[in-house]
Amino acid sequence: MVCITIIKGRWKGRVRYFSGVRVIKAFMPFKLGEEVDPTEIFFGLVSHRNDWQVDYNRATSEELLVWFRAEIVARIMRALDEGRSVRFMSNEWSWQADGPNLLNLAQEIEDTIVNSGFNICLESDDENGVVIGTQGLE
Repeated sequence: MVCITIIKGRWKGRVRYFSGVRVIKAFMPFKLGEEVDPTEIFFGLVSHRNDWQVDYNRATSEELLVWFRAEIVARIMRALDEGRSVRFMSNEWSWQADGPNLLNLAQEIEDTIVNSGFNICLESDDENGVVIGTQGLE
């Protein structure tokens, strides 16, 4: 089970529960048991300018893989779009509206992470940017 708590924004304090990619507690506009796309859930939070935290303590390895990947991509996109940097190992990226395509830059970051061969964790996501750490080899 994955539990997402909204910690800042219009829906502050709301908690969402998912088993696999299914809603396990009904909330508008979703229905109990409805299948969702984790990427759409996180990008919905980004588009509404919400901050969130995710509890993966009761997640299966499959849930962790699907949800954490979507969360990291959303955090990367949000940071870049807000003019904050993204750091991973010895690399640091930032984006400016007159620079390279935002999606291409995000893909470059994701490719660097995937090709590193490391398991990753979110070290921080604050006004200084997003820092993605490593936790041993895959």
